[in-house]
Amino acid sequence: MLGILPTEVIQLVLRTCDTPTFLQAAFSCRALLEIASSSRDVLLHQLSQTPGWNDGISERSTRELFQLILERAHAELFGAEFYIKPKIFDLEGKRIDTRASSLHATSSHHLQALLAYHGHEFVDLCGVQDGNLNLRKRMPLPGKQYGETEILQTSLSPNGAWVLHRFKPFVDKDLDTKHPWVKQALSCNAQGSFFLAWYDVNNWDQVPCIRLYGFVEQNGYEPLAFAADGSKFAISWQHLQRPNDHQVVLYSTDGRHNPQDAVSGWVSGYEAAAGVFSGAKRVPVIESVCQPCIINEASIYGCTNGMDLEKGPVRRLAFNDRGHQLLYHHGSQTLYGSFQSIQILPSPSEPRATMRANADIVRFQESLSLSFSIGIPFFGTHESTDPFLRNVCHWQYLSIGIATHRVQHWTVACLLKSESRPSSIRCGGAGHPWNLERGRRLEHWHVMAQLGGFQEATTSHGSVIATSRRGTRVAVASWKTISIWALEPDMLIEEEFSYYPESWQSSDSYPVLRPAIIQLEGVCSQLMFTKKEDELVAITDRGLVYFHLWPSHAGMVTGGSDSDTTEEL
Repeated sequence: MLGILPTEVIQLVLRTCDTPTFLQAAFSCRALLEIASSSRDVLLHQLSQTPGWNDGISERSTRELFQLILERAHAELFGAEFYIKPKIFDLEGKRIDTRASSLHATSSHHLQALLAYHGHEFVDLCGVQDGNLNLRKRMPLPGKQYGETEILQTSLSPNGAWVLHRFKPFVDKDLDTKHPWVKQALSCNAQGSFFLAWYDVNNWDQVPCIRLYGFVEQNGYEPLAFAADGSKFAISWQHLQRPNDHQVVLYSTDGRHNPQDAVSGWVSGYEAAAGVFSGAKRVPVIESVCQPCIINEASIYGCTNGMDLEKGPVRRLAFNDRGHQLLYHHGSQTLYGSFQSIQILPSPSEPRATMRANADIVRFQESLSLSFSIGIPFFGTHESTDPFLRNVCHWQYLSIGIATHRVQHWTVACLLKSESRPSSIRCGGAGHPWNLERGRRLEHWHVMAQLGGFQEATTSHGSVIATSRRGTRVAVASWKTISIWALEPDMLIEEEFSYYPESWQSSDSYPVLRPAIIQLEGVCSQLMFTKKEDELVAITDRGLVYFHLWPSHAGMVTGGSDSDTTEEL
């Protein structure tokens, strides 16, 4: 219909519409593309409506102007809802257990997934890169010959993989009731007994080892959340009969996890009988001991260390600041609601560090300040005032903050900035090592941008946030919707707000970023970027889904693993 109008009218329409609509109309037919790409005044106007520096663009050719619009549109994800197609990995008919599976980024920023499946008693360790799913290790659960196992949660740390599971022994008169797993399970309630398996994934091809930890002292409780870091882990427990009785327990292990120690320790008693067979390999299962420490708890009789009975039990756990902090999510909180220092594990007689609320008062508008929950910084910069002496260092951090108006109950998400100027001596020594997680300790945050169109999930599931490695993408999954914001973190952290067009500016001069919206067929429970800025992976109840955020990638169902053989522990 637009193509039958006079050229002057078409140019007027193309000038008045926003840039995504302009491009959609331009590529709807050859005639409109010719008009759009050759109308210099229209192109200059559209460039003034997109983020970027426009100095000197009037000297460029018309063809270059149109190419520049396309480059900016791709960078800003304009029209992404039309070209981003989900790519669902074929898992050979297995259905992902979304509660038990997890996504992790290695120290080199490669994405790895621990995948658990309904009806299967093993966990797959997979790598995701360039749109391919690579099966690296298959880790079977011990105890299959003695009973049923249910995988509850998984975690990956540099020294190994952790699988928290429930074990229920078979009701069989010929069952070996003296076996430690069976004996512990029979002594517990009908819900079964809980075990944590640690897999030595780094030495699997040399001397595979599985260490097994039991929790006899938690009889009557059920785990709600789990997190691991190095040789320690934490579990949030809730009593099955008394829901208001819940606690967070921090466990420490010997931290050795040496394959040679495993070999010398498994050849006796029930440990030898507990070997797991995997092809030609017989993997020893070592019954190990961990040291528990209740760091906070709540019940009808009282609360300790800042635990709030009204908030309910901790539903999600995460370690932060190189394992020196624990972050707590209560209910459906998108960002963690409180945190606790755990630098030194106290003795039973020593007081524990108190939980602190994740709340900072930040000025949102000229006459309005809000209480923000602030996430761990995802981007930072560092400068030395003297490149030779390095007397003072200047750190700046960019983080996501979420606030809800206490009276009107609307919710807003913003990008917040804080900074510090420590002496070079306190900056961590030579090399000025990066630690974005430490940036959350700072105060005095300021709004740098608003995530326009942000809507926090109102369900008990909550929303999930992911940021890309270089900080140019922020993604939020709320139920079946993923919103993705493109940004230039260097411009925001330096407060170069003129980089964004006036039409994007708020009344307080900072920009309101516009999202690309992707609708899913399944509910998203986890979300993470790969090492690349435009690769996004999601765990949904429809499977493991991959998104490429740059044009020219079509959705499809792919073959599962690139490996010809399945590696197993």
